[in-house]
Amino acid sequence: NRSQLLETVRSRLFSVTLGGIPTADAVAVLRRHLPDRTEEELSRAATLWGGVVGQALRSLQDGSYREILALLPPLAQGIVAPTELALLKATAPLEKAKDAVPAVLNGLQLIVRDALFCRYQCSPLLSTSPESAAMLAESLTKQQLLALSDAINDLYVARLRNINHTLFLTLLCSRLRSAAGK
Repeated sequence: NRSQLLETVRSRLFSVTLGGIPTADAVAVLRRHLPDRTEEELSRAATLWGGVVGQALRSLQDGSYREILALLPPLAQGIVAPTELALLKATAPLEKAKDAVPAVLNGLQLIVRDALFCRYQCSPLLSTSPESAAMLAESLTKQQLLALSDAINDLYVARLRNINHTLFLTLLCSRLRSAAGK
């Protein structure tokens, strides 16, 4: 993280920002490494990791991809639950899965995006949990969904700033519930 370096060091460096590649390109790379996986699974992993092939590949190989997919519906339900306990319980697995947070945030962002699409009968749905998107679309207003999307973006930025992980999870719960008007 460039911001963690002293200014005297930063002034002597050439900085290159790397990001994910387009999903179709990521799927092609993943296909070469994992020819036995389905196209849908590779596409979902590439999307979940924002086109970062190394992380998508690792998560498919070590099984964390499926764990992340399993986390998303309870997180979505926790956002609209009557009390914050459901969301706190849903984030508990993230305490030990620190590296999964970027994919979880991407997955939540896709669910919120799809919830907005559901409200207006648009397609295609991109998330790995269309049921969660439909539930959020029924439970939250357009303004709440937009606020939720903004909150997820803010959380992603906070994560990049190397925030303490436990504090980050607390912030995640607080911001998501607040954006949902809970």
